Amino acid sequence: MAVHIGAIALSLLLFSSCASPDPQARLADTKECIECDLQGKALANADLKSAKLNRANLSGADLNGANLSEALLDTANLSGANLSNADLNRAALPSANLSGANLSGASLKNTFLRNADFTNANLSNADFSGSDLSGAKLDGATQDGAVFQGAILPDGTVQP
Repeated sequence: MAVHIGAIALSLLLFSSCASPDPQARLADTKECIECDLQGKALANADLKSAKLNRANLSGADLNGANLSEALLDTANLSGANLSNADLNRAALPSANLSGANLSGASLKNTFLRNADFTNANLSNADFSGSDLSGAKLDGATQDGAVFQGAILPDGTVQP
């Protein structure tokens, strides 16, 4: 009897693990992947508008040209990610780790970036117009050509 119950338990475990899609497939299907591991994944040009990625690990992911407008990325790890030319308009990234990320040419208009970490990130030609960068860390970030018109800067002042 014990062997039979053990076999049933093992079968259920295998069935449940096969029934759960991998995080990237779940994200594609539902646009929701909270606390999931997408480290180093290829997501270039992905349509992730309004996706829920709170606390997700996207470090080193390729999100070049991805649509992340209106996405929720609270405390997400995007360190070293490629977000060049990505659309992050009206997204929420409070306390997100974007250290060493490439955001060149990205659009972050009206984006909530309070306490986000952009240490050593590439922000060249990124557009932060109207965004809230209160408390954000920009140490060592490349900002050539970046636009901050109407943005709340890390020190709380508003850029004219």
